[in-house]
Amino acid sequence: MGISQDERISTLQPYRRSRHPDPTGHVTGQDQLFYSVAMADTSETSPTLQPLCPAHSEVEAVRTCERCGLYVCARCVRASGNCWECVRKYAALVPSSAARARWVALFLRILGVLATGHVLLYLWGILVPGARESTKTLEILGATGTFLNYVSFVVWGVTTVTYLLWLHSVVRQVNAWGRDVGATPTWAVGCWFVPLVNLVKPYRVVRSIVEELGGKPLGASLRLGTWWIAFILSRMLAMQAARMSMRMLHPSLALKVYMVQLVSMICTIVAAFLCIRIVREVQERLEVRRSGL
Repeated sequence: MGISQDERISTLQPYRRSRHPDPTGHVTGQDQLFYSVAMADTSETSPTLQPLCPAHSEVEAVRTCERCGLYVCARCVRASGNCWECVRKYAALVPSSAARARWVALFLRILGVLATGHVLLYLWGILVPGARESTKTLEILGATGTFLNYVSFVVWGVTTVTYLLWLHSVVRQVNAWGRDVGATPTWAVGCWFVPLVNLVKPYRVVRSIVEELGGKPLGASLRLGTWWIAFILSRMLAMQAARMSMRMLHPSLALKVYMVQLVSMICTIVAAFLCIRIVREVQERLEVRRSGL
């Protein structure tokens, strides 16, 4: 007379609860032996036995984990097709991006301070009577603006590199949890440098990250659309101001240049402020998830 499925499972239950495959996804011979014994149909009266979930012995499995090969139920399987135990182990191996987030926030603040200096400089050139008619004043404004531009260029480059390193790490962490943000870590960085693609794709990646961590309400509260529009405008207006500055040999052109540069720097300040909020919120939610691993 064959033994029942419950008897086979209860006999091997201590072994079942004490083992899980290693993070490499290799299923050992012992694992295979356990499941072949536990799931085998040894009773002629029970021809329709179904494999059970290792974590929930009373629930039938719906598939096997793509990484370790164990059976998983609907409660355990993740969007990536992996079981929660594999997701947890692999996510824990991905380094935290907290240190990079702090550096990004620091450089963004410095960039905002420099942009504020530009705004004050251009307001002086616009509002002070006779500032644009005086050749000496124009030279002072030009020299000061050039100095701020050089410093801003260096800070902008460092900020960009730091931000992209942080973004790469964030995408790695989110992907490790079996979530798809529409890009691999490499493409999440590379799409910023592809013409036309960089007008849309980087925003979509950040939006996907935010919505995976906090849903659409979080994305709305962080004003992602405003951040992206301000960023795009700041870059476009900065390039336009640079082209106009090359022809600024006459005081009559100074006002137009100052106005374009003023709006560009205001957009930069707005984009930097909102980006700090985004980085901080994303990183805080990442740390909460990591603490639960």
